[in-house]
Amino acid sequence: MNTIIVHTTPDEHWSPVDSILASGGRRDAYGAQKTTDTGWIRAYRADEVRDDYEPDEWQIVEGHLPEPISYLVEWRDDELLVALVRSAPEGAAVVIDNDHGVICLADRVRHHAPDRWIRCVQL
Repeated sequence: MNTIIVHTTPDEHWSPVDSILASGGRRDAYGAQKTTDTGWIRAYRADEVRDDYEPDEWQIVEGHLPEPISYLVEWRDDELLVALVRSAPEGAAVVIDNDHGVICLADRVRHHAPDRWIRCVQL
């Protein structure tokens, strides 16, 4: 299983949960999930993740998004994650934290191959 954190804002009309539901996923007790023949993806709101950030990391998130809403995204099959990230509108206020050192706007990784950003310490 792999995990990233996705941050949006209250004004953004996109979320990982909505994206999974729009792609044929189903709502569960915490958020949404989708299962395919090759893997699965799940997202749920997790504002408590802020407590796991170092102050300098959280400043990066808040530098992009003044009032972040956080989602935990778990998956098995990188292509499902790529589809989720690419479903965010270009220019959207969406920040990705790959939990390995990369915290950036989704637009910076949307067109990269998954192995170029999912588990990298830097872009």
